[in-house]
Amino acid sequence: MNKLRKWRRREKLSLTDVASRLAVTKGAVSRWENGNRTPSRPLLFAIETMTGGEVPAKGWL
Repeated sequence: MNKLRKWRRREKLSLTDVASRLAVTKGAVSRWENGNRTPSRPLLFAIETMTGGEVPAKGWL
């Protein structure tokens, strides 16, 4: 399972919650979780910060 999805579910957050925190659409978050797209570099670091390092930027690169 994708690390972002695993983290999101453990934190009991919806796609909309994560999207709101990152100022993106819930569709974008869904595509990342499904492996259809990779977040931009700035978003990779925003995800790492949001998750307290549990979803590291280097894991996507």
